[in-house]
Amino acid sequence: MPVDSLEPGLPLRRRLREKLPEILIEAASVVLALLLALGASAWHERNQDIERAQTARAAILAELRNNRTELGKNREATTRNLAILNEMAKDESSAKGQSARFDVPLALLSEAAWRTAQSSQALRNADYAWTIEISKCYELQGLFMQMQWLALEQLADVEKVKIDTKADIAKQLQGRFNILSNLSANLEQAYVELLDTPKPRGGK
Repeated sequence: MPVDSLEPGLPLRRRLREKLPEILIEAASVVLALLLALGASAWHERNQDIERAQTARAAILAELRNNRTELGKNREATTRNLAILNEMAKDESSAKGQSARFDVPLALLSEAAWRTAQSSQALRNADYAWTIEISKCYELQGLFMQMQWLALEQLADVEKVKIDTKADIAKQLQGRFNILSNLSANLEQAYVELLDTPKPRGGK
């Protein structure tokens, strides 16, 4: 309330004392309006964060679903190759002039959605326990990808190793393909647990 509008002739201190309740009410109204505005802004921002978390979660699950399909093709081939190697391990006949052909389709497992969610902090309002499980799954997926490349490299270089019999070929490859098979099985289980688990409460 402007001082000029106060009744003239009265001492300033008295006039201010008389107008104090009105001034306090106006000040309280301003503070309340400000708090309501801040609360609405925070509520809107939180809703946006939750929507981003839900979008990121859907993208990650779609990515894992595609990865699971890719992994299935690789698992079938790995199982066939292990069966071939198990038979070769019993064969002490000469490997000269023999060529073992293995079907090893490369499983191209993506982590683009996961990396994007991390870099954008889109999952800061997602269910924490679910985020931990997702992180573990992608770590396991990384180990599988690394072992897959090592197995392919060893397969490509097998002729450089001293080999006399077919059993020698099997001995060179069995260990790594067994590890690849175990990692594949564990990764498949991780996919199943994440993709077939009900959505956490709260839609996060």
